[in-house]
Amino acid sequence: ALYKYLYTMKKKCCRTIRMTVGRLEVQGTDAIVLPCTSQMSIAGALAYDVFMKAQKDLVTAFRSIGRLAVATPRSTPGFKLPASKVIHVVAPMWTGGRGTEIADLHRTYSNCLKLA
Repeated sequence: ALYKYLYTMKKKCCRTIRMTVGRLEVQGTDAIVLPCTSQMSIAGALAYDVFMKAQKDLVTAFRSIGRLAVATPRSTPGFKLPASKVIHVVAPMWTGGRGTEIADLHRTYSNCLKLA
């Protein structure tokens, strides 16, 4: 479903979307998407590695964003990362698909791709 969605987004925006596997903090990409909590705390070891590579400039920019709601990404410069920007986003909490999380997840992906 994700690949079909990415293909649809490529057709709509006429840009190439390339998925890369590897360590995010060393990838020379247009953007890195990082999960965070709504209280803007770093979520997980992957995000921690990215912040360690980018150092204090990214931490300062990250903290200046304030609180985020689900599916409302914000970007900061990549600073010392090879990526141009870092997109911070709160993903929906998965509860088995019984609530609005499927639509929220769709909005999260869509909004991140638009911001990238």
